[in-house]
Amino acid sequence: MSEEKKKELPKVVDIAEYDFTELSNKVIYFGHQSVGFNIIDGLMDIIKENDTVSLKIQEISEPKDITLDVFAHSRVGENRDPISKINAF
Repeated sequence: MSEEKKKELPKVVDIAEYDFTELSNKVIYFGHQSVGFNIIDGLMDIIKENDTVSLKIQEISEPKDITLDVFAHSRVGENRDPISKINAF
């Protein structure tokens, strides 16, 4: 059996401050269900642990609530029903 080479992923501290600044200047919408909250929690941990990361995360209920320079998110569709998520998005 041959060993597979593991790809090294960058660590948050290795990502340039410029990249985080560029990200924080964008409008991002993330439609999700339950597992998506784990991703949001991970983003919140990154923000808390890194002074150079300033990303505004906001849960919204309507698309009209999206503001500039925000990572907006909300629940869409139903778990185990991918088409409902696509349609809701």
